[in-house]
Amino acid sequence: EIAPPLVRAGEVNFFTYAVLPQFAADDLGFDMIEIETPVAAQSIDAVRISGADVAFDILHSDDAGFALRIPRMDLQRTEELVEVDFQVEVFKFGTVFTGRISDSEKPFEVRQALTPGDADPLAESNTLSVGLIDVENKAVNALKLASSVFTPNGDGVNDALQIEYELLNLYGAVPVALDLYDFSGRRVGAVYRGTAASGRFAFEWDGVLRNG
Repeated sequence: EIAPPLVRAGEVNFFTYAVLPQFAADDLGFDMIEIETPVAAQSIDAVRISGADVAFDILHSDDAGFALRIPRMDLQRTEELVEVDFQVEVFKFGTVFTGRISDSEKPFEVRQALTPGDADPLAESNTLSVGLIDVENKAVNALKLASSVFTPNGDGVNDALQIEYELLNLYGAVPVALDLYDFSGRRVGAVYRGTAASGRFAFEWDGVLRNG
């Protein structure tokens, strides 16, 4: 399970991912954990087994998630709680942090998917899904302009503009249009046309208006 189960959109949130292994007599164990994240994790802070910090190696970390090597968990450590602390942003309600475990000594075996449940009785989650609070029906969030002055007249001063924005609760990639309007509300050009899913985006416009 992952905690907390509710966070604010677009903020770097501290999560704890709890895994409670239950081994059968013929299970060989695991020493690798993979966790999928909606964007790249800001940090991977700690791993604990039965409440004690342990050493771990970050095997990879990218926009799709991260993988860790931890001390081996086997039949002798069944039902010892494994916790992974990390920080990441969430932009979509119901984002699922899928997890898998595997054995580094058996690299060609199929990785085992983790099943949601009550791994930690002290956490009020029981799920691998995270929701958002205070988003209402917003699709665009935290629109920011790098400058309050923008005069695309070709004189080399304030001709370019940096734009940052967040898209929330989009299901898959959807069409995105970014247009420029003057003070009267008249549309004067198309800045960007494309598709995007939920996440944070930064765009630098060169000041050239594009009809469309």
